[in-house]
Amino acid sequence: MIEQFLDFLESIPGYSVLHVVWVMLKVVLIILDIALVGVLIFAFIQGWKYRPPLEIAGRPKPSRTLRRKEFQDRWQAIMRKSSSASPDSMRMAVIEADSLVNDVLKQFGMPGEHLADRLANLSPDEYKTLDAVWKAHRIRNDLVHTPGFFVGPEEALKLLKDYELFLKELEAV
Repeated sequence: MIEQFLDFLESIPGYSVLHVVWVMLKVVLIILDIALVGVLIFAFIQGWKYRPPLEIAGRPKPSRTLRRKEFQDRWQAIMRKSSSASPDSMRMAVIEADSLVNDVLKQFGMPGEHLADRLANLSPDEYKTLDAVWKAHRIRNDLVHTPGFFVGPEEALKLLKDYELFLKELEAV
């Protein structure tokens, strides 16, 4: 069968067995090149996770007060919301305070997908109020994810105070 195919190819003017082998070799090499480029791209994407952070010498780091006014305004709105002392407004104030802390840490360039990831990247030795914010964040998670979970006005005010102290320590408000 192969001999018949080769005879057929030789009968075509301008084609020889050597030419056919050369064309087939080029096709195989092109397929191999495409596969190797795919492997290279995959290896690059997988290795990107392990690269060290790039810091350009002489370039100033972003100021922690870049959006301070916006953060202060948001904090004041949260405090106004909590002043009504209704259970729903207190609940929303705690949730919004948690969101504000998350946004502040994002603005400062803290890595992580969620606030818990960002808080985990901070050191309790560097931030004295970090443990209190962790507790407040856990209570906020219970407020959001646990049906029927309730926080009294006194406890909500304490949580807001913990968030405020942490924001002050970050120099965001």
